[in-house]
Amino acid sequence: MVFDDLRLTMAQGESAKRALRDFLRRRADDADNLLLVTTGSPTWWGARLADGRDDVEVVVEGLRGRFPPEVVGDSLSDAEAYGIEVRRDAETFYHVLRRFKRMVPREIAAPREPVVGFLDGSECVDPTEPDKPIVCAAARATHQRAVGRLRDTLGVLERGLAALGTVRGRKAVILVSPGFYHDTEVDEFRRVAQASRRANTPVYFLNASGLPDMPVEMTAVVGGVINPGDIPLALRESLDAAAGADVIASDTGASSSGTPTT
Repeated sequence: MVFDDLRLTMAQGESAKRALRDFLRRRADDADNLLLVTTGSPTWWGARLADGRDDVEVVVEGLRGRFPPEVVGDSLSDAEAYGIEVRRDAETFYHVLRRFKRMVPREIAAPREPVVGFLDGSECVDPTEPDKPIVCAAARATHQRAVGRLRDTLGVLERGLAALGTVRGRKAVILVSPGFYHDTEVDEFRRVAQASRRANTPVYFLNASGLPDMPVEMTAVVGGVINPGDIPLALRESLDAAAGADVIASDTGASSSGTPTT
């Protein structure tokens, strides 16, 4: 079991712990061997459940989500930052720009730029609209942090799969996480899939964010009323935010948002 505390908020961590406890009590057999790791700590804990079930409960109780609560409206998700910084997607850029503007209401001329196509870099030095360089800077900083977290999570998955390579019998990795975006430039995705094949071990994605919520920018938390044209983009971003974990599950022959069948 991989507990992705690097990207779980405290609230998500509590929900994830309840799911883990329920899984261990209802689905795990005393004959099973458990290796429990977290993405934010080098310490790994393992035991045969027949001998260490009580100890497992104590370890699980001590798990915590470490990701800070999202600052909505004037921040970007990892998936949005990737779309702007790497894919240079104009639609995502102007979607985020409109959200930033709603957070600071003022008289601003309606953007004349197209909302589809690719960015050319001029938007980051546009002297006529100060919000554009702010979005560029936020996307750059968010993407740098996102890549680091992503590589940390995938690195733990790869090492965990390598540790199971010599273990005989049926094996599975359960990734307990709110998910992460799919960055095609991060080679660790390919390496995790290769490690899964070598260990003959699928990676199941247990979505710790629970049922999909209404995107935050469609709630009262964000100032102003969302443009109706932005609603499909907001919903798409919610899916993109966990697309990478879904890809891992699919590439390793497992499933997402559930637990493995025993």
